[in-house]
Amino acid sequence: MDCWLRKITPLVFIAALQCATPAPAAAAADGAPAAAPAPDKLGFVWVRVPGGEFTMGANDGDGDERPAHPVRVKDFTLSRTEVTQAQWRAVTGEAHPSAKNCDTCPVSNVSWDEAQAFLAKAGGLLGEKLRLPTEAEWEYAAGGGAKHQKWAGTDVDQQVRDYVWSNTNSSRAAHPACEKQPNLFGLCDMSGNVWEWVADFYDRDYYETSPAADPTGPETGENRVLRGGCWSSHVGIARVTQRYNSWGGAQTPYYGFRPAK
Repeated sequence: MDCWLRKITPLVFIAALQCATPAPAAAAADGAPAAAPAPDKLGFVWVRVPGGEFTMGANDGDGDERPAHPVRVKDFTLSRTEVTQAQWRAVTGEAHPSAKNCDTCPVSNVSWDEAQAFLAKAGGLLGEKLRLPTEAEWEYAAGGGAKHQKWAGTDVDQQVRDYVWSNTNSSRAAHPACEKQPNLFGLCDMSGNVWEWVADFYDRDYYETSPAADPTGPETGENRVLRGGCWSSHVGIARVTQRYNSWGGAQTPYYGFRPAK
């Protein structure tokens, strides 16, 4: 099934993740060079995303991407990568049954509910609260803030392959974190590789009534939102404004997640 259908020791794993991280510092959204942050004891590399205002959605996108509307978000922090299989094992002590066995690849076959349980455990180990990003935070971070690029890292069709794992270049499988170029905030794989769960319930018409400041989505709903597309998506599905949804217990080879705090 295509992902667009239906709409050793912890130190070893941490070292593996560091090997997958590109050496050059990424450019920040304001054009200033960003220092390469160090991983924490669980192997997470945290990137501080400065808050700001951007235009969320796309008037030329799908129906649930409209209307484009101004949104403001506060400062927040994201993991540089989707949760990897090494990080999962460092937190839980167990291997995750992902679609591809690869320490530096993202976990997949993860439900929204499983992601929440993982974040609670990881946060306890780190002594801080971890969470999923809101849909607004995710889109702001993926698009490089106010620049709001079409894909995470570029607006240029001819450059998409440098930033996105999709059905045109993935060989039908997930890939190790940060093999593609990071985006303007230094975040890897925000477009492509695996879909990323976010915190919000899904509502097709939410943008019509969304608050302008730090929206958190509908109070209730049947499904949760996923963002970013995956390795079997067409590149058009990996646009930063593209919305997808699934029920919170769903586990597929295409679903992963990225922690926030």
